[in-house]
Amino acid sequence: MKLFKLFILSIILPFFSIGKERPSKPNVVLILTDDLGWQDVKCYDIDEPSPMETPNIDALAQKGVKFWQAYSPAPTCAPSRCAIMSGNHPARAQKTHVVGGAPPTPNHKFAWSMIAPWYSGRMPANEMTIARVLQQNGY
Repeated sequence: MKLFKLFILSIILPFFSIGKERPSKPNVVLILTDDLGWQDVKCYDIDEPSPMETPNIDALAQKGVKFWQAYSPAPTCAPSRCAIMSGNHPARAQKTHVVGGAPPTPNHKFAWSMIAPWYSGRMPANEMTIARVLQQNGY
């Protein structure tokens, strides 16, 4: 009899959770800084203390997610932003250097001529970005 009651209870109990609301979606805040070393923020000082005081960023990092093995997709700001926003490698997105700046000059010991990378200007308006994906998912 006790086993039968337990069996019935195990069948009925899951139905009580069906009407429950799902927890709200977490907030997403992406902070992308330019020209910042990996230990320039206090919450990342590991080897030696950071001389910078960053209490607000430290508070956000304490409650959020820190990336310990994240690498910049490009050495300059515009290609990095494009890659992070679109998920495409800078070369695939045709954003390999900063607008107004010159593409890198080839410096090869045999002085082989290289074709400068083609720069297509701004990201297309219809490019799928992290903001658009979040918006499509109710953010």
